[in-house]
Amino acid sequence: MQYPLYKFISGLFRHTNPDIIEETEYYVSQYLPSGSGFNSGSRLDTEKSTPEKLVFTTAFQHMNEHGYYTRWTEHTVTVTPSFFGMNIRVSGRNHRDIKDYIAECFDHVLNEQVGDGLRKKYTEIMQAVCA
Repeated sequence: MQYPLYKFISGLFRHTNPDIIEETEYYVSQYLPSGSGFNSGSRLDTEKSTPEKLVFTTAFQHMNEHGYYTRWTEHTVTVTPSFFGMNIRVSGRNHRDIKDYIAECFDHVLNEQVGDGLRKKYTEIMQAVCA
């Protein structure tokens, strides 16, 4: 069965064992925006996320028209369910309207279908932690 990454992540927070969440978070972060401005990557905030709200942290490194890096902006991306999929809210400074771009990037990656590799790794973690 195929389902989007955001549903997979949301399901993690239904576990009562925090070790499962922490172990799986590392593999989930490999699917989040990284590079191309997201030069320090993105991560799932396991302390603030719940089954009904996913919270990610990221930063964006901006360039000027000459291709030189000029500044960093830090952002929190909050994802909540809606009748039509999910709502994405980006906080932080909106330098050069970057918040729309960040929302688009997260929308794209979170709607990607979860592959067999991530599901297999999750199963391995479950078996190791619950053994």
